[in-house]
Amino acid sequence: MITIKYPSNLLSKYVKYYWHLKTDDENLSQRIIPTGEIQLLFHNQKPFKEQLQNNKTIIQPQNLICGQVTNYKDVFCSNETDMTGVVLYPYSANVFFKIPSYELTDYSVDICDINKNFKFIKTQTTDLNSFEERIKIIEDYLLKEIFIKNIEHFSISRNSA
Repeated sequence: MITIKYPSNLLSKYVKYYWHLKTDDENLSQRIIPTGEIQLLFHNQKPFKEQLQNNKTIIQPQNLICGQVTNYKDVFCSNETDMTGVVLYPYSANVFFKIPSYELTDYSVDICDINKNFKFIKTQTTDLNSFEERIKIIEDYLLKEIFIKNIEHFSISRNSA
């Protein structure tokens, strides 16, 4: 079952929505199509397998950032699934990761390779059963990141004046 929750007003300019997928279906498959969005995915159980256009199969990292895709790909799971997704607007990658969106195009990358602090979210959310509790921790973290970026920006602005 998929559950969707919308972000707080403070994050609504950066986060489109959150989603949670929990199922016991052993043969779950999904075709991912281009949407123009960037997603953060947190697998709370075994990660999905991705089948790419060249029929190559890879296993997703436990926590990943998926850039905008230009072609479809198929994902599969072979056991119970419990995962949380954060759907970002394309420009949000630069806000949270200091990376232009185009550099993530067609890539699924371990989120901790881009920002080691995201390991904190995984650690804090793994044992939580409530989607709402997971979202609270994610939102608190993202708000903190925006606050830090604003301090850096205004510090640079003041020093360059």
